[in-house]
Amino acid sequence: MSTEPIRKPASKPTQAAGVAPVKPAAPRTAPAPASSAPTSAAPASGGKGGKIAMLVMLILLAAGLGTSGWLAYSAKSELAEAESKIKQVELARSGERKELNKTIAKFEAAQEEATNNDILFDFVAETLMADREAGKDAAKLTVRDALDRATERLDAGEFKKRPDLELQLRRTIGYAYLRLGVFEPAEAHFRRAYDLTRELAGGDDRPEMLEGISGLALVLAAKGDAEEATPLLTRAMEMYNKFLQDQPPGRVNNLTAMMQNAMANGNYLEAASHANYIVLVLERQFGKAHPLAILARMSVARNLQAGSELTLAESMAREVVNRLERILPGVHPHISDAMALLAGILNDNGKHKEAESYARHCLKIREAILPKTHWQRFSAMCIVGEALAGQKKYPEAEKMLLRGYKGLIAKKSDAPMRRKREACEALAKLYEAMEQPENVEKYQKLVNKYTEKRRSAERDATGAERG
Repeated sequence: MSTEPIRKPASKPTQAAGVAPVKPAAPRTAPAPASSAPTSAAPASGGKGGKIAMLVMLILLAAGLGTSGWLAYSAKSELAEAESKIKQVELARSGERKELNKTIAKFEAAQEEATNNDILFDFVAETLMADREAGKDAAKLTVRDALDRATERLDAGEFKKRPDLELQLRRTIGYAYLRLGVFEPAEAHFRRAYDLTRELAGGDDRPEMLEGISGLALVLAAKGDAEEATPLLTRAMEMYNKFLQDQPPGRVNNLTAMMQNAMANGNYLEAASHANYIVLVLERQFGKAHPLAILARMSVARNLQAGSELTLAESMAREVVNRLERILPGVHPHISDAMALLAGILNDNGKHKEAESYARHCLKIREAILPKTHWQRFSAMCIVGEALAGQKKYPEAEKMLLRGYKGLIAKKSDAPMRRKREACEALAKLYEAMEQPENVEKYQKLVNKYTEKRRSAERDATGAERG
């Protein structure tokens, strides 16, 4: 017998007329515990709908995350691009600032140089015009008088606050006295220049001291004071050789390779640009008075000559000769090399008489210091011959050129192909002027031969092919 209580049937509620029946409320059930598993009695249609809804939610969530990730990546890329542009702008501005600073520095240097030149010009003009202002005849003023007056003004301390300008004037006046053979005041100027150089250079073991030491030694030797002059000259040469052993920055080696490559391709003005940059690097590293910086200018001049920029080449070569003459003994091989270069440029520039003077001086030095069979002696002869031919001294020119060419092609000669070719070019040109077509043809064939050999076997080298 069932123990369950018997439920009475619910009585039907009464319904008022005209009122819609009211549906009974659904019984409330307590929510299932969170830990309880779903029962198998759940409707089948509700489970499928939940899975679809959840899948849609996951898809939407994934899509939202993907969109957010793409937006983040896109924003990051835009930020990186913006930062890159900012850096590029900053670099461009930095480059512009550097170029501007360089331009300003050049302008200031040029302005300072112009100001200094004005000061020096005024000093010279006032010295020369002193007689006119005093009502005297300025035409009777001698060079010695002008030098003495300038000396008085310097000794009175007129340039006490400008030791750099006083140094320039002391050296110039000292050399002027020396050329006049007036040694006592010349020595006084060179001794003062020596002290000023040491003061400005900041010590004795500096390249700037070379000119100070050599200038003083030169005037002492001229007046016969070998006891003091000889140690000074020895010291100057020791310093010169020491400075030549300085290792230039690695950048110079790269620039040298670029210069030689430009030369090999016939781009001489480009090569001159590289050579000039080498000079600037060496000057920044060692100073303008350093031998390496001075000698490097010869490569600039040589390439300017090959590129037909003869005025610039001549100016550069003159500067090298003048600088070397002030720091080296008169028979040093570097002076002869610089003179050979200058003489060749002067020949190209139509200044044959001056070219002959430098070429003969070069030959004299080489005959004094080189063996009789050395090719550079014969190279100098050819340069002399070219200068004579330019002055229409044909017989003398022919003799000198033939002698020089014979020495260049001698069996034991190691003369570079370039010099042999240039000697034949000079001979062909000479015989053309002398109206000897057979000889013109002969030497023109040799020119072509050496040109072809050079193209296949040799390169013009700035350092090795001197003369």
